[in-house]
Amino acid sequence: MAQVPKHRQLPDKEAKLFKELLTQYELKQYKKGLKAADTILKKHPNHGETLALKALTIHSNLPFPITASSAPKQEEAEAMARTAVKKDITSHITWHVLGILAKSRKDWEEATRAFAMARKQDSDNIPLMRDSIALNLHTRQYAAAVSARHHYLNLRPQIRSSWLGLMICHQLNGDLEEALEAYDGLISCIKTDGATGPEKSQTLLHVVKICMEAGKVVEGLQRLETGIREGVISSRGEATQLKAEMLLTLGMTQEAEDTYRALLEQNPDNLEYYKGFLRTRRFDIREPLSNEA
Repeated sequence: MAQVPKHRQLPDKEAKLFKELLTQYELKQYKKGLKAADTILKKHPNHGETLALKALTIHSNLPFPITASSAPKQEEAEAMARTAVKKDITSHITWHVLGILAKSRKDWEEATRAFAMARKQDSDNIPLMRDSIALNLHTRQYAAAVSARHHYLNLRPQIRSSWLGLMICHQLNGDLEEALEAYDGLISCIKTDGATGPEKSQTLLHVVKICMEAGKVVEGLQRLETGIREGVISSRGEATQLKAEMLLTLGMTQEAEDTYRALLEQNPDNLEYYKGFLRTRRFDIREPLSNEA
């Protein structure tokens, strides 16, 4: 572990208070948090990380949306967060807080820059990585999200959400082959980590759609049929509809027609099933059908 810089070190009493400040923020005990921060700052007014957490605590205690009466407190928190960065420019906490405040006012550019600076100081910080990935996805910086997700996976390969998150990021970035590889990694993880039935079912259905999006229809059909055979997904509803669409795409018209007939027996009121059935008869209805008579 890297040695804590001298300007960041606190005596035992204040160091204990700082830990309490972190806990109180997480528990939303903002009044107690502010009291702890003020106690530390009374003796150590230049402690950047305490200043940053005080700014975050003030900001978190503000009403949403910001009212005219609370605007001065927001400005105080913003100024305090910037001062905190100046006091401790190599702290991931000061940059992280600055990014959170920038994100809250929808200043995506500053938030992205602040999170990037924070990750330079502590690239393995999990909460920071989550915030950074969420911002990347919101601003459609998918390549950056993929990179962050790979790093997250390296830190937590045993957690299935690590694989699932990587799969989605790859898909959003257009890396469909890599998305499918991530799913295969997820399956290996599930064998040890476990997963609920609905989670397995919904994930597999999504992967089948990725196969279709990638033009790997045969693979998608194989994955779907294997999932049905192994009881991962039900043979009714969405799974059957996907099967019918893939059969039709592969030119297996009779099989697709039979599958759409089965769907119509399950639910004769679904207009999409009729549209699919008509496509097997070479009637392609482009305009959406209405449920109104």
